[in-house]
Amino acid sequence: MSMKMMNAAYLVDNVALLSLQEKQDGVEFHCFDMDSKVQIAEGHMGWDVLDKQPFSTLEESARMAALQKIPQLAGLTVAPVAPEMLEQVRGGRKVLWQMKKADPELENAKNIRFITSSYEDRFKIPDGSAVEIEYPNRKFSARCEYMDEYHLRLGYDVLHICQLAEMLERGGGTCRPEPLITEERSAWDLGSKGVLAIQTCEDGYDYTLYHKDLSSCTASFFAHIKPQAPCV
Repeated sequence: MSMKMMNAAYLVDNVALLSLQEKQDGVEFHCFDMDSKVQIAEGHMGWDVLDKQPFSTLEESARMAALQKIPQLAGLTVAPVAPEMLEQVRGGRKVLWQMKKADPELENAKNIRFITSSYEDRFKIPDGSAVEIEYPNRKFSARCEYMDEYHLRLGYDVLHICQLAEMLERGGGTCRPEPLITEERSAWDLGSKGVLAIQTCEDGYDYTLYHKDLSSCTASFFAHIKPQAPCV
C-alpha cells in the first residue's frame, strides 16, 4: 500500500497563502499574495535540504524551509487553512488539482467557509480547526465544527456563516484562522510601537521590530544568550 503524500496550506501573516506538496524528490511550494491574487514565489526543496531541518515532522520542516526562501514574508503568524483556498488565487486551481490527484480525500473534505456579510470569501479551515476572534475589548479562540455548507458550530453556538459575518461587523470584530505556536519563533504586539519578532538561530536569537502592519522592518539585531549555570 502506498503512503499518502503530504499536502498542506497556510495563511502567512494574514497576507499570503502558502501551499506545500510532497513529491518523490522532495517538497514543492507555491506562495500567493492574497491582495493581488497572484503568485509571488515558488520553488522546490530536496530531501538533502529537508533532512537538515531540526523538526520532527516533514510538514514542519517543509514549512520552515519554504518560509526561509520567501524574503517578502516575515512569517510571524502561520495558520493552517484548507487547501481549497487555492481556488481564490490565480494559478491556484492547478496547484489544488495536483494536490487532489495525490490525495483524493481532499475532494470530499469538510471545510468551513468564512465570508463577509456580502458573501465575499475570506478564508476556509478544515473541520475541527480553531479561529481567533478579536473585538475591541476582548480576544478569544474557539473550535469550529462543520455542520453543512452554510452552517458551523462555533464553540457551543450553531451559526449561519453570514450570521457570523454580520455579528463580527456589528461589533467591530475580526476573525482569522488560529495561528500555530512554535518554539523556534514568536511575536509580540507592542501596540503603536509595532510587532517584535524573535527567532532562534545557530548562535543565539535574532530580534526584528516591524511596523504595525508588518509592511517593513524598523530595526533588527542579534543577541547571543549563554545558558546560566545551575544554582547551588
